[in-house]
Amino acid sequence: MNQREYSSEDAAKILHVTRTTIGTWIKEGKLKAYKLPGGRHRIPHEFMVEFMKEYGIPMHYLDAGRRRVLIVEDDEALLRGLQKAFERDGRYEISTASTGFDAGFKTKQIHPHVIILDIKLPDLDGREVCKMLRSDADFSEVKMIAVSGYLSEVEIKDLDQVGFDTFLAKPFSSEELITKVAELLSVGVA
Repeated sequence: MNQREYSSEDAAKILHVTRTTIGTWIKEGKLKAYKLPGGRHRIPHEFMVEFMKEYGIPMHYLDAGRRRVLIVEDDEALLRGLQKAFERDGRYEISTASTGFDAGFKTKQIHPHVIILDIKLPDLDGREVCKMLRSDADFSEVKMIAVSGYLSEVEIKDLDQVGFDTFLAKPFSSEELITKVAELLSVGVA
């Protein structure tokens, strides 16, 4: 299931209603969607979230399916390697960003379950990105993993006060990171 947009069938499964009900809500303007040339509807993630909030539908219904992970890393080779490792694992839907600005944008767009955040980014310090995201109630439950090879012991100890759930020192293996994500999300370790 594509977590950025939903078919009427996907939306029906998430909301525990029929496709006909979804179609009715779309026609009535309650649930925003766009129509494909063939006549089928697609509901962007942000419209699904808006609808669920407006009608008091529990947000955890969106958690069905694969968990969304956002990897924020400015080292292109490391970023590609981690992305491939997570894709091979198969349990996660992966998105990537290489700057703090992109991280904020992607977080709003995909509502990840976990953000893997490099502390030393070219535009913003990862700790500032974490603080900004934690200040938004929509992302208070997102698990955040700090990664860096350049932090002192004192800086590492301060990461939990900023809002990180855990830390991994570079270099680390992709298996270590995938295991850490699985532990944070309480999903089975591959």
